[in-house]
Amino acid sequence: MRFALFHLLLIMACSGSPEKKPAALIPEMHSLLQDRSLINPEGATVETRFVLPPGFERMTFAEGSFPEYLRNLPLKPHGSDVMLYNGTTKTAKVHEAVIDRNPGNRNIQQCADAVIRLRAEYLYSRKAYEAIHFNLTNGFRVD
Repeated sequence: MRFALFHLLLIMACSGSPEKKPAALIPEMHSLLQDRSLINPEGATVETRFVLPPGFERMTFAEGSFPEYLRNLPLKPHGSDVMLYNGTTKTAKVHEAVIDRNPGNRNIQQCADAVIRLRAEYLYSRKAYEAIHFNLTNGFRVD
């Protein structure tokens, strides 16, 4: 989840260098995440687990928006292992936090699928059922 949380941080949590495009911030953000003082082990959500580095500020988003929803996702306790769909523990410890969600018991959720799931769960929680659809790269709409 480190890669996913890294991108969540990049997209929704911080703004520091407005003249830089998000892709240009990737090495900078990766370096910042190595700083242990930026991790609050007691933080129970994405927003409270990651401390802003000096010179950064959190962007504001409307209450009830998708970015606000992501910021407030509950996290498992600091140091938790990533559990795979088959009940085994992921051996590579390359994550900073684990979102408290059950991945299910089938191997159907990979990289982008996790964000698709979070978006669908968000829309479902808002009763925006008609908005729950995704477009494949060929343009095919999947409801």
